[in-house]
Amino acid sequence: MKPRFYIMLLSAALLVILLGACSGTKEVVPVEVPPTPMELANAAVTGAQNDYDEEAYDEAIIKFKDALTQYELAAPTAAETDSVDVKIEQVKLFMAKIYMDIASESSNLEIHTDAIEQLQSALEIMQEIEPLTIPESEKTELIKALYRRIAYAQQAAGLYEEALETYDLELAMDPDNEDILNIKYEILNDYIKDEARAIQVLKDYAETSQNYNAYLILGNRYDERKNFDEAKRYYEMALELNPNKDVLIMVANFYRNNGKWADSNAALERLVALKPEDSTLATVYNLIALNYNELKNRAKSVEYLEKALAIEPNVNNALSVAGYYHSAKNYNKTITYATMVLREDSNNSTALLLRGDSYFRLKRNSDAKADLQRIVNDRTHGNTAQQILKQIK
Repeated sequence: MKPRFYIMLLSAALLVILLGACSGTKEVVPVEVPPTPMELANAAVTGAQNDYDEEAYDEAIIKFKDALTQYELAAPTAAETDSVDVKIEQVKLFMAKIYMDIASESSNLEIHTDAIEQLQSALEIMQEIEPLTIPESEKTELIKALYRRIAYAQQAAGLYEEALETYDLELAMDPDNEDILNIKYEILNDYIKDEARAIQVLKDYAETSQNYNAYLILGNRYDERKNFDEAKRYYEMALELNPNKDVLIMVANFYRNNGKWADSNAALERLVALKPEDSTLATVYNLIALNYNELKNRAKSVEYLEKALAIEPNVNNALSVAGYYHSAKNYNKTITYATMVLREDSNNSTALLLRGDSYFRLKRNSDAKADLQRIVNDRTHGNTAQQILKQIK
């Protein structure tokens, strides 16, 4: 009996111990894992985009700044597939856009100083961007556009000296931009009222950069002041630096406007040598013809009208050439150019008279009758046509 009693007693003791242990066990609470910087950044971007859609621009900017901070924290341990650099670029582009949108609102309300600050914030962000999804050229164009907008806002705020400095920054990126030089000149001349400085700014830039556009603008400005000698000097300097089509046309027109017909033709002949497209070439030939006409050299004028007509038919020019050759008793050429007129204007009575009379003088009487009989009742040429018809047997 004793062994059995001891076994039962031991089992009861063990049961008491186990029950006591179970009653002291605590419930296990799961530990929350904090979000990673990448998760925080993505959440901030989503929130910023929502704020932008609701036009809560200030809140969007705050969230985008927070996203940038989190992306920078995430970058050292991020996987390549996380594309952290691309996300940073996209956030910065979005922030720049927001600042530009806000600046547009400020400008519309004529709060120009705010617009300047907002545009400068956009500019700082754009300058920080390392292009990944946009080409470098697009970044450059965006920065130039921001310089221009800042300068406009500075002008609107009456901050003319600051505007000049901003235009210089754009000009450094785009040295051939004639528009910027003209704006700088206008600010100095029209708003600051310093004509001497306005001219000097152009001269200094021209001499430093040796940019032909700067010399062209100087030529234009002196031409406006009727200072022919100085205008000629700077136009010729532009021509020396870059004798391209546009410069040659500008110089030729300068000489034409000042009655220097031969000098105008010299520039136009240089343009012909460049072999421009046909439409330009026809115009150039017409201008040369007009210049020769002013020089009382009718033969050379007609020579160039013929060259123009070979490229591009023109009723008035063809009629002029036909009249010239009729006076010179070159009846075959008269017929050629009168016919050219009639292809475009079949009832042109002057062309019919010139061609009909030329046929008559070449003894092509049936052709002469056909033309002249069409204009016997014409108020201007009817009598002449009837007189010629009486001579035809």
